Amino acid sequence: MQGQANLTLSNSVKGFLRAGYNNQRRVGGFPSQKANTEIPDIASGLNIDLGGFGQVGINAFYAHEHFHIDNVDVVDATTDFVSNAHRTTSDDYGFSLQWSKGYGSLLSRLSAGLDFRRIDGKDDQDVFNTPNTLDATVVGGGKQTSVGIFAEASLKPWEKVEILGSLRYDYFGNSDGRIVTNGVPLNFSSKNLNLASPRLAARYQFIEPLAIRAAYYGGFRAPTLAELYRSFETPTFRGLPNPNLKEERLWGGDVGFDFQLGKFSGQLNGFYNRVKNFVGSEEIGDIDGKFTAMTSNVARIRSGGLELIGNFRVTNDLSLSVNYTYTNAVVDQGPLKGNRNEGAPQNMAGFSVNYRAPFGLYVNARGRYVDNSFQDISNTAPMGAHFIFDLFASYPVYKNLEVLFIAENLFNKQYVANGFGQELGAPQQISGGIRFRF
Repeated sequence: MQGQANLTLSNSVKGFLRAGYNNQRRVGGFPSQKANTEIPDIASGLNIDLGGFGQVGINAFYAHEHFHIDNVDVVDATTDFVSNAHRTTSDDYGFSLQWSKGYGSLLSRLSAGLDFRRIDGKDDQDVFNTPNTLDATVVGGGKQTSVGIFAEASLKPWEKVEILGSLRYDYFGNSDGRIVTNGVPLNFSSKNLNLASPRLAARYQFIEPLAIRAAYYGGFRAPTLAELYRSFETPTFRGLPNPNLKEERLWGGDVGFDFQLGKFSGQLNGFYNRVKNFVGSEEIGDIDGKFTAMTSNVARIRSGGLELIGNFRVTNDLSLSVNYTYTNAVVDQGPLKGNRNEGAPQNMAGFSVNYRAPFGLYVNARGRYVDNSFQDISNTAPMGAHFIFDLFASYPVYKNLEVLFIAENLFNKQYVANGFGQELGAPQQISGGIRFRF
């Protein structure tokens, strides 16, 4: 459930206020298996036109998440028991401020800004190796704070050439990290990162329907609270976090073509990236009768591939979009050299059909194909290929009031979403609602 109010405070000041509430109750393939999620959230923003001084955008958000999952161990075909229960809570809030201004032919646009985000999360875990016998309690949690400042300049030295340069500087900090096992605390010292992420891109419209572009960039991904402090256990398996994880660092580039002719537009993209300190699962071995793996910086990854995107407007009411991506993502350094990267299918494809009838009916049908992949970088936890079809429809019943119909995984396709436990992905989900605009 979500509601949004769009506000016009003056000719130069516009804003919005959005609030939502998501409550899901899911059951698995066994009687004791369940996963419940509750997320209330709120967001607001202002767009201010300063005339000759540019435009300013201010946004803020807050979300509280409570996640409860009961994982089970199967005794036989008719009997199971809760072996691992998690109650995870988090508070996520932040704001952003951005300014931009157009200057003319050479410096077409300049923008700058900053953003702030804070996440405070905790996971309470109960471990049962046998039915109804509590063997361990584990509490993991911490806080993450990120602050970023950025600037971007768009240059047009010639009519058909555009150069885009940007630089972002981030401060990222972990604090209050802790793992408490059976009441015994293990606290971790605070860690901070200060990193710069540049990007340089260029585009040349060398003939009217065809343009070529290229980009080179760098970035990073800091480990999440779950990777740092959240563990997982079953009677035979233990997954450990790693408070000493380093951030992933990426350097890469892409080159492509844009094509626009009549009702058809398309893109052909090629890309190549390298990731250092990739975060994955490292096998530790048997500890206390349980096969144990730990989240670690396991390898350096290289990833290259091609992407095709096409859009065709059949009529004013009907349009079709298709896409295909080929990715070759493998380990290129270390003992796992040559293995496929975890969670990286070689082939993905999709389509989307949009139809808006003259009498107001809107229908969006989309399908996506995902090739087989692996849950782990050791390539021992496979996830099979699958095709999912979704459908969305809306119809205006009175002025600003619409009724909605949403069907996800309409044909109830079964597929493995978690290779470690061979757990199935979300089944058919059908919902409806109303949307009121004012």
